[in-house]
Parts: sequence; structure tokens; C-alpha cells
Amino acid sequence: MTSIPNIGRLTSAQRLDTFCVKKQKGYELHQLRNMNELRGGLRIMNLESVSGKEEAVGAALHQKRQLKYLNLVWNEENGSRAVGTTHLEILEGLMPPPQLNGLAIKGYKSSSYPSWLLEDSHFESLEYLWLEDCAVLECLPVNTGLLRHCRSLELHNVPNLKTVPCLPAGLETLVIDQCPQLIFVTNDELQQHGQTDNMMETNHLASQLASLWEVDSVSNIRRILSGEHSTMKQQLMMASMGGNVCNVSEHLQTIKRAVEEGKDTVLSKESVINAWLCCHEQRIGLIYGRSTELLMEYPTGLSPLDLSSCSITDGALASCLGGLTSLRRLWLGQIMNLTALPSEETFQHLTGLELVSIEYCWCLRSLGGLRAAASVSDLWLRYCPSLELARGAEHMPLSVGSLIICNCTVAADSLSNGLPRLVNLDVCDCRSSTSLSIGHLTSLESLSLGCIQDLCFLEGLSSLQLGYVSLRGVPKLTAKCTSQFRVQKNLSVDNSALLSNMLSSEGFTVPAYLTLVCWNKPSFSFEESVKFSSVEDLSLIKCEMKSLPRNLKCLSSLKGLNIGHCPNISSLPDLPCSLERVRIYDWSSFTTHNTTIYYCLKRTSM
Repeated sequence: MTSIPNIGRLTSAQRLDTFCVKKQKGYELHQLRNMNELRGGLRIMNLESVSGKEEAVGAALHQKRQLKYLNLVWNEENGSRAVGTTHLEILEGLMPPPQLNGLAIKGYKSSSYPSWLLEDSHFESLEYLWLEDCAVLECLPVNTGLLRHCRSLELHNVPNLKTVPCLPAGLETLVIDQCPQLIFVTNDELQQHGQTDNMMETNHLASQLASLWEVDSVSNIRRILSGEHSTMKQQLMMASMGGNVCNVSEHLQTIKRAVEEGKDTVLSKESVINAWLCCHEQRIGLIYGRSTELLMEYPTGLSPLDLSSCSITDGALASCLGGLTSLRRLWLGQIMNLTALPSEETFQHLTGLELVSIEYCWCLRSLGGLRAAASVSDLWLRYCPSLELARGAEHMPLSVGSLIICNCTVAADSLSNGLPRLVNLDVCDCRSSTSLSIGHLTSLESLSLGCIQDLCFLEGLSSLQLGYVSLRGVPKLTAKCTSQFRVQKNLSVDNSALLSNMLSSEGFTVPAYLTLVCWNKPSFSFEESVKFSSVEDLSLIKCEMKSLPRNLKCLSSLKGLNIGHCPNISSLPDLPCSLERVRIYDWSSFTTHNTTIYYCLKRTSM
């Protein structure tokens, strides 16, 4: 960030990425007045330090005709009605040049727009509009002329936004994130009072969430609950839920306490889950309690579509996706009322769809007709504890080359009978059966397994030649299983037992790249074994060992050594003569008495 006082004297300057307004001499907004040669992008920070419209007008932004992108930022967290009025006055005075291509506004706290955002004729070709943390806005500017050339519209954390106008035909990118008052639902669903069909059986959902809680880190649970607390508060605080036995306010307070207290909370997971379920039932009632449907016309040219932390029903999602023939990326996040993806008929028309990411959709049970999306190469399923993945591969597109499954429940046959083109498989933080069948995935090159406490065996592993393998937090993998690994390029493991089991196999040789990650033993020694002779690059990441592994010289082909976040390693032993480069990513453990080592390494590092 620029912190040069009186920078306004540089009237010929052509580039100024960021200008921070301060309430001190030399940093006033009027420093920008005569800097009319500025081009490219400009971000103006700390607009809360601007006194009013007159000072804002003094920046003369409208005269900077070579400026293409403008980002206007208020940094204050909270604002009163009086502050909101000041925000409007300041934004009115910051009228940009009509040639502007992109405009971003963050932290704006007024319910009204300045006149230049309401005039059809002001902007000649505004292509990009971004609104973020605009707490009071309830709609977008009503004039359609403003967005007539818009190709990208992003709305982040606009909690009171209730409607979105008719979108321009040329729109290519649409992102809606943390807009909890936006509800999309069809008339058919309203007439059927969809709550019965679309609400997960409460006891089953509670069980699935408890299962997720057991394998997930508390930090992730807290993060989602924090977002859910904010979202539910926005959605329910204005709704009249009279007569309902579920005390929304009390349950919101329970969720808030769980978020604030974190690992030290005395609340049981059952009470927190019950509180969320009760509030979620109220949310479902609110969605299906509308009198009329609310849908949005999506331009057919949309390429990426990102929807998160809003309410869109199964039917409304199917309706919006139906005509998006140019769609390449679909991202659905934290849409808690979604229970199933659309039918095959819908996905058959999405011939360009390449990436599908679904995360934090706790009630999603079915992938619907996703298999019909014949061009999907990347499929990411994260934090969907209710998703039914028994024989799940049968519901995934045959074209999938990269599959990530995180915080779901994986059955023994989840990956059987499908995925002939799968190259990369990443399964982490999942509940699973004791075995997982992968032998038929003959195109598989990369396998990453992390924090799967129940998994004991990988069926068909011996038939695979893998380029990359990462094993972390899989303590029950049997010796018979791990001895069947054949890794050609890169191996990452988190304990010596796994590595020893691999070494015990007659046909196993350690690949060129070896990573020891999160080892909790104080020491480790390489065996005098020809099986290490092919190692060219060794990485130690987040290990608790007190020194580098002994017998390091037995790595006769070692060229690269990488040490990252290993606080107990403070010195180095004799290094192999073959070593060409050393990289240490955290020098904090190398104290002042080790300066000789420090400078020696700096000379040899590349």
C-alpha cells in the first residue's frame, strides 16, 4: 500500500495501485486531484476517513479518463444511519470517468445509490461490477442501462439483498455469495408445500452431522457454524414464527456460543446440532411459506456460475441450469436446503460443463442426473455428510479425471463400476467402510488419502502403478495393503510404519521424490538400503523430529533438501556430496548461535 506523503505532487505518475486515505496532512483524498495520467487499476482505501462529499469531489476521479478499474473501500466494521448517509454523500462525490471498465465497492453502508449509478448514460462500457460487504443494500441499481455491457457480476456478503434485476444478455460470470435473503423457489414447489419432500429426516440428518463432527477438525465446524449463525439470523430475525415451539433466539445463541468458545466449549455436539436443526426447520418453513415463486433469468452465455449461502430449491436450480448451454463451471456452496441435483435431462444440455464443485450442502442426498454431464473433468464433493455415495461412481460422469471427496461417507463400492478416465483421486476426512475398491481404476496416476480412520484395505491396489501417493492419517491400513503400493514418482507419508511396510515388499523402490509429513517421533534413521538410492528430493514438512534423519548420506542421489515448519530442527548434519540445493521455509528454529549454518545454506541454496 502506498504511504508516501504528498504523493499528489507526482502529477505525471501513470500507476498507483493503492491509495490509503488518512486523517493527517499529506494523505488527504485531494492528493489525487491532479494525478490525471493514472491508468490501469486504482484502489482507494479507508474511505471512512473522508469527511464528506466536498472532500470526495476534490479527488476529481471523473477526470482520470485513462483509468480502467476502480475499487472503493470502506474498512470500518459497523455503521449507524448517520454513517450510511455520509457513505452516500462520499460515493456521490467519487464519480468515476465514463470510460471505466470495472467498478468494485466494498464496505458501503447506505441503502441508496449515487446518481451516477442510476443514470443510463454515465458509463460507456462498464463490464465488471463487484459489491462486497454492503450491509444495507436491498437491491441492485434499477436501471438496466448500467449493466447493458456487463460481462461479470459478483455479489459478496450483501446480507439484505432480496431481489436481482433482469441480468444483461451478455453476462458471462455470475457470483452470488452470502446473500441469505435471496430465495429462489418454483410455483410447483410452493403448491406442493415442498417441506415434506425436501426436508431431510431430522434424526438421520442429526446422525450424519454427528458423524461429520467426529472426523472433521473443530476449526472447520466452527467456521461453517459461524457462517450459518450469521445467515440464519438474517433469514429468521424478521420472520414471524409465532406459535412455534422451537425458540429460534435461544438456539441461535447456542450456535453462537459454540462458535465463540470453540474447542473449550462445554456444549455437547448434540445440543449444537439440535440447535442448528431447529433453526434450519424454520428456514425451510420460510422458504416454502412464500406466496409466489421467485426465479431469476440467467443469460445463456454464463460460463462460471457460483452460488453460495443463499436459498435455492431443487426445482429452482433445475430451472436456472436448463438453458445454460455455455456453462463451464458450476460451484454450489453452503446451500443448506438443496437435497438433489437436477435430472439427466437438465445436465444433457450442459455440453461444455467441465468443473462441478459442491461443498457444505449438508442436506444434499443425491447427485441426480449428473452422470449425463458428459464433459465434466473435475468433480469436487466436500462437506456433504448426507450424500449417498454407495455405488456413487455410477452417478458420476464417465469423463471425470479428477475427483475430490472430503467429509462425506464412503462405502466399499463407492468407486466401483465407473470412472474409466480417473487420473487423480483425493479422499480425506471421511467416514468409510473398512475397505475401498479401486483396482478397476486403471488410469489412476495420483492417490491421496487423508484422515480416514476406518480404512484398512484398498481392494485391487496391487494392479495399479501410481505416479503420486500421499498417505496421512490412515492408521488402520494393514501391512498387507501398504506393501502392495507401487509408486513411480512421488511418495508422501506421515509415519515410519507405513514406509517400513512398503520397504518390506520385494518389488518396492522409494521414488525420486520423498516427503515425510507430520512425523511425531523425535528421530528417524534411513536404512542402509539400495531402495533409497533413487531418492533425488527429500522434504520434511511439519515434523517433530529433533534433527534430520540419521544416515542421510545413504541417499546417494539426493540433489534437493526441503525443510518446512519443523521447529525442533536447529542444525544440520553432514550432507551428501550429491546435494545441490537446500531450501528452509521457516528459519525461526535456527537461532543466532547457528549463524554459520545459516550463511552456509544461503550460499548453497538456489
